[in-house]
Amino acid sequence: MLTFADLRSLSKDVHECRRCPLGSSRTHAVPGVGPQDARIMIVGEAPGQNEDQQGEPFVGAAGKLLDQLLNGIGLSRADVFITNILKCRPPGNRDPQPLEVEACSQYLEQQQRLIKPEVVLLLGRHALARLLPGYESISRVHGKVIVKDGVTYIPIYHPAAALYNSFLMGPLGQDFNAVKAYLDRMEERRRLVAATAGPVAKPEEQLTLLAKRSRLRAIPLGGLGEIGRNMMALEYDENIVVIDAGLMFPEEEMLGVDLVLPDVTYLAERKDKVLGFLLTHGH
Repeated sequence: MLTFADLRSLSKDVHECRRCPLGSSRTHAVPGVGPQDARIMIVGEAPGQNEDQQGEPFVGAAGKLLDQLLNGIGLSRADVFITNILKCRPPGNRDPQPLEVEACSQYLEQQQRLIKPEVVLLLGRHALARLLPGYESISRVHGKVIVKDGVTYIPIYHPAAALYNSFLMGPLGQDFNAVKAYLDRMEERRRLVAATAGPVAKPEEQLTLLAKRSRLRAIPLGGLGEIGRNMMALEYDENIVVIDAGLMFPEEEMLGVDLVLPDVTYLAERKDKVLGFLLTHGH
């Protein structure tokens, strides 16, 4: 299995990669671009002609639309990490083939491990199929928040699809509004946690906290309605604190109880890292 210390060493390996025939037909490999401490990771399908020529993702017409959508929710490319399922352009911009996707899979897995994004945006059906296999089509799940193995995903229509099908422009804009709403909720939770964490730190201590903030992740634990929104885990490095577990004692015959209770799979797999629980209320 491939492992890398940072994104720079990963990028170097991608440029040298010949694990599938695309390594020989490409002009430039396109590992991805963005900061390693990005809150948002964007995953598309594969480089196109412009990306192949310039060695950067989303630099064509779809990239310009992506920039506009990011600007519309107060973000820019400098705030996100952008990559693709494939790191090299398929001939004629055809769909990625299974062997090609598999050859690139470890690069994508390592990028997720290194960045630890707060949310991963899946642009289009190929990214959805790779990272959330078995889920419904992009037309059914776009704009929805999905948590799997402790990672938060939001599937989104691909900007290129909206350029070819103008009726998708409206839903695509709504998808990015859903992203902003999710980020706003996470930011509000961080403020609430900071407000109850103790006395105000000295200025020099505040600078230290700002430097470390990128290592803090907020992970929703699932559920429905108000209960679901109140269940989350805060992960700092490898230490975990559960905030408001939605404590309740349901009857076995309670309708939908299996949906209301949190998904604790992520916590069970890391139970030795859980430092404690903060319950804000009970039901």
